[in-house]
Amino acid sequence: MAKIIYFTASIVPTAQERADIDAINASIHTLNVSNGSVDSGLGMAEECDFVAGTVPPEYAGKPTFDPSAGELDDNQVIVTDGDAVTVDGAAVTLAVSGNAITGATLPATNAVVANAGTIPVQNSAGAAIGTGTLTVANNNPTNIRLQATIAGVSSGSQNVTDAAGKTSTATRTVSAGAITTTILAAADCIVKNGNTFTAADGGTITVAVAAGVPTFTYTAP
Repeated sequence: MAKIIYFTASIVPTAQERADIDAINASIHTLNVSNGSVDSGLGMAEECDFVAGTVPPEYAGKPTFDPSAGELDDNQVIVTDGDAVTVDGAAVTLAVSGNAITGATLPATNAVVANAGTIPVQNSAGAAIGTGTLTVANNNPTNIRLQATIAGVSSGSQNVTDAAGKTSTATRTVSAGAITTTILAAADCIVKNGNTFTAADGGTITVAVAAGVPTFTYTAP
């Protein structure tokens, strides 16, 4: 409850001053009425929250109360430049200028994101792997969708296909955000151009690979 001092211009309040006094009395504030034309003799301004009416010079620094403004509704509030309000758990700082809210600043660790917005995506090691598209619903990001040419993979199985179209199932290992190994099934192997093998009779088998197709050449011992 605020304390308001209303100063009249003389000892007898005018009709307008009486109306102002009645308006303040109808509010929840505490009102003192004083004759502004007479020095109180205190040598100092009386403590109060607001002043109104014909305000003496010694009260010039006090906030002025406008009786005609009335009380704010329950769904209204007065804010000041630099005030903070909580939005979804974040303290938003308001900028007020020219009797209007001109901006609101989030903390540096918070951000506003929109549905279909894009964001850089990194692996767990901090390396950039591409750009993701956000899905936002009910004021929350629900997922990030990678580009079609980028895959988020975990340790598991995957198909391996050579240049000739032959396939095998391999076991993939992922560590620190990267595929570290891909191991073929035990019944499959990789042969490379130039590989050699020893035949049962001691001869040499040389492998030539082109377009994914191996050719084997036997050389007698």
